[in-house]
Amino acid sequence: MFAPPVTAVGADGRWLALFGWSSPALRLRPRDGWLGWSEGQRAAQLRLIAQNRRFLIRAERALYPNLASHLLARCTRRLADDWLATHGHTGLVAESFIDPERYEGT
Repeated sequence: MFAPPVTAVGADGRWLALFGWSSPALRLRPRDGWLGWSEGQRAAQLRLIAQNRRFLIRAERALYPNLASHLLARCTRRLADDWLATHGHTGLVAESFIDPERYEGT
């Protein structure tokens, strides 16, 4: 069994953030429609999607402006290598979900 890639971020001896990645939901209509996959393509390529299951920021926003965006960008840049080490292949898409009532997701 594979352990999902987890990235912990720290600075000044403190934990600032934690990211957890895993296999995606088997069916997700908006994602599958956006990708334009047929049922056969979805079944064959679903393993190429990395889903961000945990995204925890512990730092105060005022101390580290734009920290979430900065770390998410850095984390996704290294995700292909982490996914390859864990699953034996790289990913194609990284997906993440937000609460639209709290965040714009932009």
